Amino acid sequence: MRTRIATMGQKGVVIAALVFLLAGAARSQTPDRPAQARSDFAVTLKASPLLEPNQDVTITVTIKNQGAGAAPESDFDVIVKNGHAPREVVRTFKRKIRALAPGDHFSYSFKIKVALGLYEVCGTSDRKKKVDDADRTNNSACIIIEGK
Repeated sequence: MRTRIATMGQKGVVIAALVFLLAGAARSQTPDRPAQARSDFAVTLKASPLLEPNQDVTITVTIKNQGAGAAPESDFDVIVKNGHAPREVVRTFKRKIRALAPGDHFSYSFKIKVALGLYEVCGTSDRKKKVDDADRTNNSACIIIEGK
C-alpha cells in the first residue's frame, strides 16, 4: 500500500508541475503580455582580392542584428586556419561588439598576410551563447583565401 501511495504522490506532483508550467506559458502569451522580441545575429565575411604573393589581405566582418529585439554587447571571434590538413590554427582575433538595435549592424576590418596555400577564415558571434538569439545557424561564416 505504501508503494501505491508514493506512486500516486509522485504522479500528483508531476501533474501539478505540468499545470503550473502550462498556466505560466499561457500567461506569457496573452495579448496584454506578448512574447519577448529576440535578437538575431547574421554574420558575413569578405576578403579583398589577392593580387600578388605574400600580400596583406583585408578581411571585413559585418554583424547585423536582423531580429526584432535589441542585442546586448557581445564578443566576436575569428579563427584563421590552414586550408589543408592538418588544418592548424594560424591566428585568432577577438573583438567586442557594441549593443545592436534591431536592424543595426557593426563592421570592422583587419589585415592578414597570406603566403602560398589555402586559408580558411571563420568568424563567430556570441560563441559562448550568452545572447538569447532567435536563430544561431547564421551566427558564423567562413571564407577560403588562396595565397598565390
